[in-house]
Amino acid sequence: MKSQKRSLLASGLCLLLSVLLLAGSTFAWFTDSVSNTGNTIQAGDLKVDLYWFKWDTKANQFVQVGMNEWPGTGKMSAQNWEPGQSDALLVRVDNMGSLASKVKLSFDVTEDSGLSKALWFNVTTGTGKSYGEMIGTKPTQGPIYSSNSTVTCMSELEDWEDNLNIVLEGQNEGTAESKWRNWYLIEYGMYADAGNEYMNGSLTADIHFSATQATVEEDGFGNNNYDEDAYFADFEVEDTAALKDALTNAEDGDIISLSSDMKVEEPITVEKAVTIEGNGAVFTDKITVTADNVVLKGINQNIAVSSTEQPAPISANNKNLTLENCNITRTTQTAQPYGLLVNVGTGKLTAKDTVFTAPYDTETAFDASPSVIEAGEVDLDGCVIATDGYGIFAQHVTTGIIKNTKFTGVDGRPTLGCFNSTVLNGLVFDGCTFEMGENSNISAGNFTIKNSTFDFTNTPENGAGNGINIYSENGPVVLENNTFILTSGKRGINLTSASWAAGEHDASQVKITGNTFIGTGECAIKVSSDWENVLTAEEYAALNTLNGNTVTIG
Repeated sequence: MKSQKRSLLASGLCLLLSVLLLAGSTFAWFTDSVSNTGNTIQAGDLKVDLYWFKWDTKANQFVQVGMNEWPGTGKMSAQNWEPGQSDALLVRVDNMGSLASKVKLSFDVTEDSGLSKALWFNVTTGTGKSYGEMIGTKPTQGPIYSSNSTVTCMSELEDWEDNLNIVLEGQNEGTAESKWRNWYLIEYGMYADAGNEYMNGSLTADIHFSATQATVEEDGFGNNNYDEDAYFADFEVEDTAALKDALTNAEDGDIISLSSDMKVEEPITVEKAVTIEGNGAVFTDKITVTADNVVLKGINQNIAVSSTEQPAPISANNKNLTLENCNITRTTQTAQPYGLLVNVGTGKLTAKDTVFTAPYDTETAFDASPSVIEAGEVDLDGCVIATDGYGIFAQHVTTGIIKNTKFTGVDGRPTLGCFNSTVLNGLVFDGCTFEMGENSNISAGNFTIKNSTFDFTNTPENGAGNGINIYSENGPVVLENNTFILTSGKRGINLTSASWAAGEHDASQVKITGNTFIGTGECAIKVSSDWENVLTAEEYAALNTLNGNTVTIG
C-alpha cells in the first residue's frame, strides 16, 4: 500500500517487501422450528503466504531466504554494482485460505538518484510449474544492453502494470497444489553499456503483493461474478490525517480505501481523479471536489447545515462526479433558500444505489424551493431522493436519465413535489416511483417518463391533485407504460397551460400510451382547450387502460 511504504537506503539497488494479508470470519444462518436445524454459512478466508528465494551459485538453484515480511534488508538489495551485473528474486505465492484470490505485484519508487535509467528488470510467472522446476530455473545471463527490448528499464518500474493475471484457487480438499500456488520470477540488473554518470547512484523502491477476491466460487444461483468489483487499494487509511495525506500523495486513478469505523469531522477537498472506497465511513463536514471523474463509494455523509451556508454538502464545480452506495443526509431542517444537497454545476452526476435525504422546514419550504441535485446532466440508477422540498427543481436538472429511483418525503412527511421544472431538455425517467406529496409534478419542455409509478396512496388530503401537469412542450413528450394509483378527486395526466410556461401546445407531440390507471380518481387524463391536435376521449381510452376512469377533453 502506498500509505504503508517503507524503504531501506543503501548504495546501489535496494528494494523492500510490503505484503497484504487478508483474513475472514464466520457467521451463523438463523433457523427456526419449521426449518431443518444446523444450517451454518462459513465465511471463507483470504490469506496469502509469500516465500522468498535468491539464486545460490554454489547450489546452482534458488534457495529460500525468507517468508512474508521477513525482517532485514530488502530482498533485492545489492551494493557496489557494476555494468553488466544481474541477479534474480524468485517469489512463491501460496493461497492458504479457502477463497480464490487475484494476486497483483506492484512497485513504488521512494528514492531515485537517476540510477533507474541504467537498470533493467523483467517479471515472469511459473504457472503450472512444480517446485523443483522453479527453484532450478536459471536466471537470465548477461550482458544485457539498453537496446534490449526483452527487458524493461527501471525508469518505468513504478508505472509497470502486472498483467500476468495470477488467480489462485482456495486451498480446499481436492484442489491440486498447482491451482493454489504460483511463482513470480523477478530478474534485474545493470545495463552493460551504463556510463560513468551512474557511479555511486542509488535506487530505493518497495515491492507490494496484494490479494483480493477472484471470480471463481459460485453463489447459490450459480453466479461467480458477485465479487468481480473486488479491488486493490493504493492507499488504506484509518483516520482523517491519513486520508488527507493520501489525497495529497495520490495520483489520478488511485483507490483510497477507508476503515469502516472512520469518522471524518472536517472539510475534505479532493483534487485528484481518485476513487474513495468509504466502506461505510461517516463524514460530518463538506466534501469539495475540484478534479474531474472522482468516484465516492460507500460514503455516509451526515451533515448539519445552517440557513446561510454555501456551498452544498457535496460540491464539484462543473466536474463529473460519481456516487455509488452512498447515503448523503442533511441532518437539519435548516438550509439556504434554493439550497441543494449535491451540486456539480454543469458537470455530470452519476449515482447508483445512493440515498439522498434533504429535510427542510415545512413551514417555509414552498417559498424557499429547496431541492436535492444540480447537474448539467444526470445518470441516476437505484437511488432514493427523500426531501421536504423538491426532488428536482427548475433548471437544476434538465438532461440525462433517472432509472429505478424513488421520490419520497422524509420521516413520513410528504415531499413538496417530486419534480418541478418547465425547462426539461430530454430528461428520461424510467422505472421510477413518484410518491405524490404536497404538489403535483410540474413539467414542460421535452422529456420521457416510462415504466414508472405515480402513487397517491399517502398524498395529503389537500395535496397534489395531478400525477403530472404538462404546461407546454417544445419537442416530444412521452408518457408510456406508467401506472397511476389514483384516489378520490385525483387526476393522472393533466395537459394544461400557464403564462409562465413558455412553449407550444401541440398535443400530437405528447405521446400518451400504454398507461394503466388503478383506483378511482376524478379522471385519468384531462386536456385543456389550449391544446391543439388533441385525440378524442375514445382514442386516449383505446391507447391506455383506464379501469373505469374517464378522459376529459376541453
